Amino acid sequence: MSFLLDFLKKWLNFFTSAVEILIQRCLGCYDSELEAFRKSLKVEVDFESSEETCTTNPGHRNFIPITELKASHFPVKYQDQDLVDTVKSLGDVTVKINVSVLGRVKTGTGKIFCVTKDNSNCTCPCSDCRSSRNPRQTWWEIEVQTSTYVVKNITEARNSKCRLFYDTENSSLVSVEGFTVVKFSLNSENCRLICVTCDEELANRLNQLVDNFIVLYEKTFDKFWNPKKKEKLVIMVSHPHGASKKVSIGKTGKRIKVSKNYSALTYIIDTCPGSTGSYLYTL
Repeated sequence: MSFLLDFLKKWLNFFTSAVEILIQRCLGCYDSELEAFRKSLKVEVDFESSEETCTTNPGHRNFIPITELKASHFPVKYQDQDLVDTVKSLGDVTVKINVSVLGRVKTGTGKIFCVTKDNSNCTCPCSDCRSSRNPRQTWWEIEVQTSTYVVKNITEARNSKCRLFYDTENSSLVSVEGFTVVKFSLNSENCRLICVTCDEELANRLNQLVDNFIVLYEKTFDKFWNPKKKEKLVIMVSHPHGASKKVSIGKTGKRIKVSKNYSALTYIIDTCPGSTGSYLYTL
């Protein structure tokens, strides 16, 4: 079973990262959002108070709190409890990323890809262990899939934290520290933020949540996937404006030529600053 889960993890990564290059088109505003993200840092603001001031997605009309998600939120042919369960499971492995840069905070979203026990015989590199006379010998790496616009180098990785289980504004504060970052390729906009923990209970819990998502993903994929469909459903779980998890539901757009060997599938879905790095669930 573990071999099958490892294979599915690798297959999911290949499917989301290599088969299609996805370019965000969020109500026609993504280009301006991305340019702003490149030029300046986004500081967290209160989600409700930003409704009227948000220039990317004024009004925040189509964000669904993940705890309130129901089958009726989806288009009629997708109104299925298995899909609701899968999206909520995706939420379980979705994290809010805060990166401290020059005294300000850059906020994004990521998805836990896998949890791996360290076998290097080194002590845990978390801040508590680094300052301890008795650092833990047993620790885990948590790989978080996100965007290079959120975490672009090792310096930013080591000044980052991932908040876990941030489902509502009343959720307890649980976080892990960033340690390093790995890019998929030299020119890729995707990366893996490697976080660390020596909390065995937390590591086991996260590992189980990743496995649960893979099982549910496969179930709904088999039920709904149709490669002949020209327009596909797109679902995103993110932390807009650094707030608690919200679900966005959209659709794929046109396919455009990026280069001689690559094309890109655009999509239309609501996002805001803080949504960058989110995993795109496409059916």
